[in-house]
Amino acid sequence: MRPFIIIFLILMPLLSSIWLGSPLFIAPGQAQVLGGEDSTATVVLDGSAVLEVRSLDRFPANTRARQANAVLSQELQEALQQRSESSQEVPIEVTVEPQDNLYTIQVNGTHLLTVTERDSGEDQSTLIHALVWKRKIEIAYAQAIWQRSNEYRRQALFIAIIVTIVAVLACWALQYLNKKGFGLLPRRFRVFIDSSKSARSLFSLVMFLAQTAICLGTVYYISELSPFLRSWRYRIFTFVITDTLTYPVLNLGESAYSIADILILFVMIVVLWISVRAITKLLRNRFISNDSVDYRFQETLTTLSQYLLTFIGLVIILQIWGLDLSSLAILASVLGVGIGLGLQNIAKDFVSGIIILFDRSIQIGDLVRVANLIGTVQHIGARSTQVLTLDQITIIVPNSQFLEQQVVNWNHGNPVTRLRVPVGVAYGSNIDGVRAAILDATKGNSEILDYPQPQVWFMGFGDSSLNFELLVWISVPKNQFRLMSDLNYKIESNFRLYGVEIPFPQRDLHVRSPQLDRIVDLVGDKLAAPEQKIYYPDRYKLIKQPIKQPSSNELKKNSEQKEQTKTVVKPGLDLETLAAKMRAPDGVEVKDRRYLFNVFERCFVGAEAVQWLMRICGMTKTEALRAGQLLIDGGYVHHVLDEHGFEDEYYFYRFFADEQGLIDRSEVVN
Repeated sequence: MRPFIIIFLILMPLLSSIWLGSPLFIAPGQAQVLGGEDSTATVVLDGSAVLEVRSLDRFPANTRARQANAVLSQELQEALQQRSESSQEVPIEVTVEPQDNLYTIQVNGTHLLTVTERDSGEDQSTLIHALVWKRKIEIAYAQAIWQRSNEYRRQALFIAIIVTIVAVLACWALQYLNKKGFGLLPRRFRVFIDSSKSARSLFSLVMFLAQTAICLGTVYYISELSPFLRSWRYRIFTFVITDTLTYPVLNLGESAYSIADILILFVMIVVLWISVRAITKLLRNRFISNDSVDYRFQETLTTLSQYLLTFIGLVIILQIWGLDLSSLAILASVLGVGIGLGLQNIAKDFVSGIIILFDRSIQIGDLVRVANLIGTVQHIGARSTQVLTLDQITIIVPNSQFLEQQVVNWNHGNPVTRLRVPVGVAYGSNIDGVRAAILDATKGNSEILDYPQPQVWFMGFGDSSLNFELLVWISVPKNQFRLMSDLNYKIESNFRLYGVEIPFPQRDLHVRSPQLDRIVDLVGDKLAAPEQKIYYPDRYKLIKQPIKQPSSNELKKNSEQKEQTKTVVKPGLDLETLAAKMRAPDGVEVKDRRYLFNVFERCFVGAEAVQWLMRICGMTKTEALRAGQLLIDGGYVHHVLDEHGFEDEYYFYRFFADEQGLIDRSEVVN
């Protein structure tokens, strides 16, 4: 219904003007000048071109056309006025009269214009050209009188209604094709197109442009049926196209370009940008993607292909546009001055990005540290690089910083990295027991490489501790901070089992005076902790209860129990019950949602589902994400385009139960 409502609101005033237009209304003529005073101008009646006159020595083309328009409109108005008063057809007489070896055209005895040799040209005589113009004027008058009759208005109104209905049906068909078009394609084509967001967006844009073209074409055709609408359409087109869009505003060398030329160039560049994205995506999915090739090299090759295709496309577009590439030397010199003054930082970042792509010192997926910033490289662009920090914050880093500053890249060359974990113990600790406790913390950890083997180095004697350092090798550098935390937890637990004391800063005071020793003993007795008392109704009884220290086996058992209680998702989670609770009326919000030009029916947002699980089920964010992924793996929900897992983002997901309902409803409608 939406296309019908839009076309109805646009065309109702037009249909009304066709029927309610006065039969005596004279649509004024207007001369259209083509190329200035020394070129040509068009004589117009009721918005339709009748004649084309040329400039004379003393009379510009627009002056001649303006005078002819006034005569045509005046004579037509008088003829219609007489017909309305006498209810009889009043003929309009057009004659050709000789004058000074030339011929003039007169309407009801009124001079219209003189036909000259410039008007007729070398291939036709002046008399023949005057007779041709006479016939065109008679046809224009006959058409103007006929289009103001009641019979013509009835026919025009009927045709306009039919055209409007056809336009509404065409827009509805395009809307249906935009919504269901990909499902009508063969499966082998649908698999490729469905995986490409760019292809879907381009298809929706084409459908929207087609609907717009149908609406504009319908308006244009209906306005052609009415002299009043046709006249105003001609005025608008003349102002927009001749006086605005086609007026030269930019001079490059010997060529002048108008606003219309600039708009055409802009549209061509937008089409180039969309096409390059689609082509590079096709190249990456069909040709570049290969399991035997490093994915970081695939991203580099894709980016270089995009740059190359864009450069070639711009050269072709500029040549089609009519720009002489040799004239770009002036533009290049001006651009060079601009780069040298105000755009030097942008140019430096752009060149740095190209160097990084070819040098491959920084690649997507690398863990880097630059300017006290540690994160994973997500995207290398033309001007900047996106780095995702360990706090899941995206930082935009200019490409020049990777070349001007010292950069640590843990993945460059060999991703195997040695991790250092400093450990300090109290003086007097058993060195062999300390070494055994530290090495025992590395056992059972799958992220630590077996070769080279973990080592414990005695680094020296500190002010308050004996300093050791655990050295382990890992193959995934981005996990080093989490792994260091896990090792510290394990080492602290082992020190408790082995009885190793962790020191703290302290100073020892040695007193050698016997008198001071006695004073210290007396003060110690006074400050001794009182014995515990248990209350009885009629008396107190002193009971000494020494504090029982847990044994090493009990400590180890408690540590194992703590490890067993660690879980990502709450125990006893029933996925079927959770899915039913989420689909309940008080669960997550399930409704039809719109993104760009597409409508996705009965779906919910991943970020809202995470908040619901945290609020209703008492889960943490990590537990909620894990529970959502288990629902996807278990076949309860899925991403609407099957392109993402369960993420805390503005992605649409749908229950498979709702998916079956949509399929059943589609079969019933069909």
